[in-house]
Amino acid sequence: YQRAELVPNLTVTIAPTTNAISQEFCIATQATIASIQISGTEVKWYDAAVGGNELANSDILQTAVYYASQKLDGCESVQRLVVTVTVHNTPAPTATETLQKFCIEDNAALTALQVTGTDVKWYDTATGGTPLAMSTTLVDGVVYYATQTLNGCESVERLAITAWVQDVVAPISSNVLQTFCSINNPTIANIVLVGNGIKWYDAVTGGNLLPVSTPLVDGT
Repeated sequence: YQRAELVPNLTVTIAPTTNAISQEFCIATQATIASIQISGTEVKWYDAAVGGNELANSDILQTAVYYASQKLDGCESVQRLVVTVTVHNTPAPTATETLQKFCIEDNAALTALQVTGTDVKWYDTATGGTPLAMSTTLVDGVVYYATQTLNGCESVERLAITAWVQDVVAPISSNVLQTFCSINNPTIANIVLVGNGIKWYDAVTGGNLLPVSTPLVDGT
């Protein structure tokens, strides 16, 4: 009897490839499995090196290890490419005071707000919006929202800081023309006013700060 010699034709499919077996994403982008950068044909993703569950390309990425196969000539690769994914969830910056006080004459800007963070950006809304210029002048009662950026990812959560810009009113007097006797050697301290922490100057704006011992001058 003659025997037929059969030579099997086996197709061995290799796993897909990638230039980066560790890939990073920002949680704000809501990246999916389809966002992982690899080279392959009819790629399938799994949650295990062998067996496991097949994952959909639309699944949102988590910080985890993912396994990819590819199919060539109808054969799926036995070996799977291992890709480690890190999804950065950057926390908001922090502050010891969420109500911060300033004097109106300081013309304080966003740079004056005291927060701890890296590459801090400020917004006028809790979500969305456009970053404000750091030179933006603070407005009393306005809430400002801060993010920070780490590992190239801006925080989704924002720190809320309320600005308290105090516009102190001038002291008051029931008599803006006050009379004194020169024999008493009156000084600025003798002028009757209602107010707190009163300071005296020799000009309406700017000028020199006068000590309360300054002698009064008629008509000044």
